[in-house]
Amino acid sequence: MTWQGSGHNSSALQAASHHGSKDIVCLLLDNSAEVNMQGGAFGSVLQAASNSGHKGIVHLLLDNRAKVKMEGGEHGSALQAASYLGCESIVHFLLDNGAEVNFQGGEYDSALQVASSHGHENIVPILLEKGADTYIQDALQAALSKGHRKVVAILKAHCSTIEERTVVDHT
Repeated sequence: MTWQGSGHNSSALQAASHHGSKDIVCLLLDNSAEVNMQGGAFGSVLQAASNSGHKGIVHLLLDNRAKVKMEGGEHGSALQAASYLGCESIVHFLLDNGAEVNFQGGEYDSALQVASSHGHENIVPILLEKGADTYIQDALQAALSKGHRKVVAILKAHCSTIEERTVVDHT
């Protein structure tokens, strides 16, 4: 089943994943819908489900060989989409399944930057713990400009820890 549309969702599978229609997602997958088709505003089926917070569908898609590192769409990756939404369980699940924490692309350039920009103080520490370091200054600036004081504190504390480790490593 390879129906491909245009606009917001590029396929029936992407539309069903975005809207959380698990029964339809299962039906489409059972009938050979392409789980890794790219296109539409979300870039991929997995990104559509991640952007909408549909954890069960994210699990189902990954069980059906959806590529967690697929690039494209407004957010750049499924991890960035989940970070945009602030969905902790999906962020953890994607990272545990090989999502690249420092992937660069999409509107915000990185998962850390999008989480910081939207004040997701639950997501920022997860990304930092997993090694997010790309665009950390941009993430700090985004959090500052939007008044997300708790995120600013988290990022500053992380930067201080890095500086302390660097000083200790060089002595």
